Amino acid sequence: MIDVLQLERRQGASHVRPALEQALAMGCANLGAIRYLLSVDCGQNNTPTQEVEADALRRYDRPLPSMEAYDSCGPTGRWRRRWSSEHISTIQQATIQQYARQLYLTTVAGQFASLAEEAVRKKQSHLSYLEALLEAETENAIAAP
Repeated sequence: MIDVLQLERRQGASHVRPALEQALAMGCANLGAIRYLLSVDCGQNNTPTQEVEADALRRYDRPLPSMEAYDSCGPTGRWRRRWSSEHISTIQQATIQQYARQLYLTTVAGQFASLAEEAVRKKQSHLSYLEALLEAETENAIAAP
């Protein structure tokens, strides 16, 4: 509220007080709102806006865009024809290895694929897989000097 006192010093209490009271009546004590109210007429003689019939705005209605064309861009569409799931899996594995090495998670980089295959064979959840992966990384970090 020190800023409001400084506003009063610069612009006069007779200007700042109505703006402050209007801002507080709106439930706002933000200095920016008070400055805005100072820049506009704070009086109650504002003219109401003209009501517009909703039917008059119907000429601006447009149909929603179709998203059907975007479906062909995903892995089930055009990409699937160009890239097999084996190619995508290889790219994903290389990306995971790169991230793991950047984070110095050497065990994760080396064992994530074999642990993932084991989790699929044992029908484990993703959380069980992640737990096994982090357990292996932790054991390796503890064993290292």
